[in-house]
Amino acid sequence: MDKLGIQEDEPIQHNLITKAIENAQRRVEAYNFEIRKHLLEYDDVMNKQREVIYKMRRDILTSDNIKDRIIEIVEDIIVDLVDFYLEDKKHPDLWNWEDLEKGIYKQFGFRMNFTEEEKNSLTKDDVIKKITDRAKWIYDKQEKDFGSEVFREIEKFMYLQSIDSLWKDHLLNIDHLKEGIGLRGYAQKDPLIEYKTESYQMFVDMVDRIKEETVEKLFTIRPVEEKEEIKLWEAEREQNFILGRGKMAAIGEAGAANAAIAGGAPPEASPQRDPHVPVRRKGKKIGRNDPCPCGSGKKYKKCCGR
Repeated sequence: MDKLGIQEDEPIQHNLITKAIENAQRRVEAYNFEIRKHLLEYDDVMNKQREVIYKMRRDILTSDNIKDRIIEIVEDIIVDLVDFYLEDKKHPDLWNWEDLEKGIYKQFGFRMNFTEEEKNSLTKDDVIKKITDRAKWIYDKQEKDFGSEVFREIEKFMYLQSIDSLWKDHLLNIDHLKEGIGLRGYAQKDPLIEYKTESYQMFVDMVDRIKEETVEKLFTIRPVEEKEEIKLWEAEREQNFILGRGKMAAIGEAGAANAAIAGGAPPEASPQRDPHVPVRRKGKKIGRNDPCPCGSGKKYKKCCGR
């Protein structure tokens, strides 16, 4: 432009330049549109999951009684456990009864000790019915121990607590998935399809964990009687008192040790100072470049004044 002598304020007009700018602008706009389109598609996945979770919470909050829902979840979990450990493909003699009993105890907090006769005679449906009847009996006992009204509120509280806790973890895991999903393109895979597939599986696993955690809490909690609560409170108070005395004793021993090192007697308890009275310096102020009063021969700023 300098060789041609074109001024800065002079407009440049040419068909080739105009077309080149239009093509570049069109490509940039199309590229940005694709980016926004993909972002919306990614956000739609989370919006659908968010709607499901919010509806679940809303149903629990507006329901007066969710016992039937809890019992239904208990039955589903028992069926899944039995199907997992007592596989149809295996002969009944090869069924994993020991791990089934451990899984029942881990999930519900009670033991199912099947006898050898039961193991040889019971079918899968019989096992499911036996475990379900025991679980319902224990759950009814839980309700009697707490009281129906109180236990209804506990059910809702435990369910909502599990949803909120695991939903927050799920959102964090989804963010991590979204950060690295673009690398799937190097393996000739569509990142959006991969994201939808994996996020859906993660969501299904989260819902299953919500149900399992809720049931586990409801079966393992126990009411605390007033006498036990008083004992726990007294034990905690006594422990805090002992810890406090031990801390004060340690401070006293440290003070005595420091005094002994300095060649003096242990410090006595100083009278409590009135916080409203200002503290006044006794003696002359020590300058930073003055000799240190400890007798080291160094300047105060390089010795005790650090």
